[in-house]
Amino acid sequence: RMDEALLEFRRAVELDPIFSRLVDNYSSALLNAGRPEEALAYADRALVLQPENKQALGFKAIALAMLGRGAEGVALARTLELDSTYATYAAFVFALAGERAAAERVLARGPLTKSDARTLAALGRYDDCIAVLQAGALTANGVEFIYFFPSFDPIRHDPRFQKALAASGATEAHDRAQAWRAAHSPKELKAKK
Repeated sequence: RMDEALLEFRRAVELDPIFSRLVDNYSSALLNAGRPEEALAYADRALVLQPENKQALGFKAIALAMLGRGAEGVALARTLELDSTYATYAAFVFALAGERAAAERVLARGPLTKSDARTLAALGRYDDCIAVLQAGALTANGVEFIYFFPSFDPIRHDPRFQKALAASGATEAHDRAQAWRAAHSPKELKAKK
């Protein structure tokens, strides 16, 4: 229910505009919605409010990579690469920016978690991606990118991917997300700004 989620996030940010973590979570929702320009603006806003906010820095790096500004995204990601909590952001940015060796280096530190699934998918390591998703329950927290990021498109109909969704009760949410994506093409999203 992305449209509703974005409205609620926007309202929350309007009600509490100086809570950095709320602002950066709105940035994340905008990334999932395929709106990296807006996500970048909100990540920057979160960083003004709290310059040490590593999550906002990660979202900014992802937005930059999604916008084709890979070198800028990679430079930011390098500051997160050695932080065990935020290295998964760095690996994903490296993968999006075509820095395969850097992404693989971060992944090699292991163990792989469900958060690493987006990097594995972006690298085209679909069997490994599915194995990670099958290994643990998909919870609402931290896996919404599975529903929205295009890097998962090649495996969305794979029976193993579908089984991982079903095992976690996420099939219906995934189907709703795909319907939303189909109704909101990137061209349409740009026109709504």
